[in-house]
Amino acid sequence: LGESSHQGTLVVADPRGDLPGARKEGDAVMRALSGRGARLLAGQDATVEGLRAELQRTEHFHYAGHGAFHQDDPWGASLALRDDTELTIGDILALPRVPGEVVLTGCETARTTVDRPMETVGLAQAFLAAGAEAVVASTRPIKDTLGRAFAKQLYAVPGDTLVSRFARAQRALRAGGSDEDWSSFRLMVP
Repeated sequence: LGESSHQGTLVVADPRGDLPGARKEGDAVMRALSGRGARLLAGQDATVEGLRAELQRTEHFHYAGHGAFHQDDPWGASLALRDDTELTIGDILALPRVPGEVVLTGCETARTTVDRPMETVGLAQAFLAAGAEAVVASTRPIKDTLGRAFAKQLYAVPGDTLVSRFARAQRALRAGGSDEDWSSFRLMVP
């Protein structure tokens, strides 16, 4: 992870308390980044207000939880947080600053649709529009076991660029013969 005047990494893991794999993923990311200023918001600690404040001070954001995409609402994508609250596309676009690097291992966090008169905006695209330099997100539903396996590979060699870590993680999952949909993850840059 690159150097910055902003605080290291913010990890949000299993904010609804119903994805044990996402909780394990968050713990694994924290272990991989130990000593690098990483902070964890898990379960009931992941509030909308707290996340909005933290995102403005963070250089790298990793989210492991439920992503939602609503085909019928071009602005309806969101990240699930505690107590049935959500971080929405509008919340992201309204932030004065977003992290430079964003990793969203929830379902459909990069999904958009062109089946409407106007293409929809996904969560990854919202972070890019708000100023992120690179976003890793999924285009389809994923199992939390895949999110954990992907994150393990992504943070195996911290210090490299997100681009090189992403490529290495994709190759490792593909070479490992996983029957899960490793190709659902995309790296997006402006």
